[in-house]
Amino acid sequence: MATHAVFTIVADVQQGAEPALEADLQGFNAATRFVGLPRLHFASFVVFDAKCLKRPLSKLVLECAIDGPIGPFLRDLDRHCDLSRVFRHCQEYARAENTLQYLRAHVQKPHLYHVGTPYQSAASILSDIRQRDDFDQRLRKAGVLSLDDLLRNVPAGMREYWRLEILEPWLALPIAVAGPWLVWLIWSHTIWNEWRQIVASILNVVAAVGVVLLALFYAFVSWQSALPQIRRRVISWMWWILKAAVLGVLTVGAMRVWPRYAYVEWSVLILLAAATLYKVYADVSSDRDARLAEVRGTTSIDAAWRALKHTPSDVSARGSHRWRTGRVLLNLLGCATSIVLIWLALVDAHANGLSKPIVVACVTAGVVLRAVWLTVRGFRANGLWMEEREGIVRFLGFAAVVGILAGFTLTATPPSVGAVVGFAVLFALDALWNWRWWIAGYPLIYLPLRMAVDYGHTTELCVAITTLFFLEMWWLTVLVGWPDRKRPRWSAQSKWLMAGAAVGGFTLIDVLLRIHVWPSLMAVTIPAALYGLWLLKIKPPDVKGVRLSRDELNDLRSQEDHDVQNHMAALVPVRKAWFRPAVLRSFLWLLNSLFFQAGWVRDWYKGKLFGLPTVHFCQWVLLDNRNYIFLSNYDHSWSTYLDDFGTTIAPGIQKIWGQGEKNPGTSSLGTFKDYARSTMVKHAGWYRAYPGITLRQIWNNEEIRRGVASATREEAVIRVLRRFGAAPKTLPEFINAGIR
Repeated sequence: MATHAVFTIVADVQQGAEPALEADLQGFNAATRFVGLPRLHFASFVVFDAKCLKRPLSKLVLECAIDGPIGPFLRDLDRHCDLSRVFRHCQEYARAENTLQYLRAHVQKPHLYHVGTPYQSAASILSDIRQRDDFDQRLRKAGVLSLDDLLRNVPAGMREYWRLEILEPWLALPIAVAGPWLVWLIWSHTIWNEWRQIVASILNVVAAVGVVLLALFYAFVSWQSALPQIRRRVISWMWWILKAAVLGVLTVGAMRVWPRYAYVEWSVLILLAAATLYKVYADVSSDRDARLAEVRGTTSIDAAWRALKHTPSDVSARGSHRWRTGRVLLNLLGCATSIVLIWLALVDAHANGLSKPIVVACVTAGVVLRAVWLTVRGFRANGLWMEEREGIVRFLGFAAVVGILAGFTLTATPPSVGAVVGFAVLFALDALWNWRWWIAGYPLIYLPLRMAVDYGHTTELCVAITTLFFLEMWWLTVLVGWPDRKRPRWSAQSKWLMAGAAVGGFTLIDVLLRIHVWPSLMAVTIPAALYGLWLLKIKPPDVKGVRLSRDELNDLRSQEDHDVQNHMAALVPVRKAWFRPAVLRSFLWLLNSLFFQAGWVRDWYKGKLFGLPTVHFCQWVLLDNRNYIFLSNYDHSWSTYLDDFGTTIAPGIQKIWGQGEKNPGTSSLGTFKDYARSTMVKHAGWYRAYPGITLRQIWNNEEIRRGVASATREEAVIRVLRRFGAAPKTLPEFINAGIR
């Protein structure tokens, strides 16, 4: 498991030394000088002019994207390259004892960064490229110059399904059903007899109407945005689920009317569930068999697989792989044994009357010991390298917090449930690290809510939640560019949004308190509603567009499209206002902690930048309160790159770039691209560890390596062979959610 560090070395250039620095950077030749650093993915030198910075001195920035901790890499960098000829033109270099000390003193970590290959090192990527070349040579030697039409002749760029695309049509039905249910819940708890409650009752009615409209709208959007081929498959399954749900409700009603025959009703419910699951399984199997029937019996599949596996066995007649089955059974036996041991320990604790603090302390000690064992065996958690002392302390502290939360959960649940929860925490402690801020944030929200509800401070709670919603909407409007320096300072839309957010926050907490929702559920509902405000499209201030001259544009383009990979460096001046740097820092920190470096982008999107499969590494760094820089290593042309950003994640991009002076917003993509061009700066040297390969190809090579090593079924074999086509392709299948 690879863990990456993305950082910059920022130094002030001596006044008047820019020409000499540029000459030395050209002679340094980063494209060849950095070769031989095995942990380096990308690196670049960029000089930001003092005039653009509106500062007395220019800045030299060395961008680095590496495997592992920063300290050991800087030592390797200092030994491998003579950087003194570059940094001698920078301020305070002469006072440093050596170059290494100077580099360490000027390291600046990004406020937000993205890694497109979160679990691959530079060495593993290069190894996959070499192995892919070896596989291609084997196929040529075996005479399999091209696979059959059904495997190979598929249009390049055919989409592969990822988890959210598969889940989208399934989300439509629960959302549509949840809306009316919540309305009924709100209506049933509304008091109409007392005149004092008339305002709250009106707000409840408004909330009910809003919930219905939002539920139907998001259900419609979720269904319409789903891929047609997945949508067609889900329709038949949904009818089965609806029929089973209706019959289940009728059966539960029969239980209450005729409780004497409860065993009959339970039998009917079990049969309905089994029939529904069988229908889904039968549809999946039927689709799979139909696809296999199209390609079964062809000779090139067997020949290609024999060439890859160096085995004379036939695809359809491979062995049963008993050792794989035995390993799976042993793993299941180990898991079951662990759960039983935890269950016995909990039962014994309840029988002996152990107090809750002792149980919590024992569980915490067990989780911390598990973390120590992971550390000792060389485990490298995601975003954390165990070679660093601070990393070890953070990881052990996180394990202690998780242990305390798990301990309280185990004491509040039956031993059977607690055993499963305890095993899951111990087994998935490394994966939980990716979600550390989500886990740590929940008790910070839950405890104040619980105290306010238990001690009867509901009025103060309503005021606090209303204020929180108002402040967040103010924060979001500031992110997109308001208040404007011209009149009017605030747009009518932004004023209505702030007022609506305050009313919505008050209505939400009032409804939650009226229907007596548990504080544990409030701690999920309120953050979800706050995050929903992020999705609102807020119009930025009207700004006159900026365009470069033809010569300036050609100068920037001179460094682009020499390879499938490209580099972008941008300097964005921040709008003048004392609160903007703090607002921007807080937004970047939230994005980095809750999404980019959490399980969302790393595990859920599998390295895609919220669906964009073209960004290898990128980072946002605030140089000071007046300027921030954006550095990116991406695939394909710059125009396509900005098109992807502007069409896929336009609201998020506007919130990041909205603090920039003269930013026109993303409503007109052409105008925004002109603005982005005006912020760009040419690099003075760029290094790539694996030129000529896209991010999709890196993922594809990884899947080929894994597939060749593990494929045993005929369908898995065909899926691997399809990846040798012009573009990554796979058989569309519901269970293939992990394929990128």
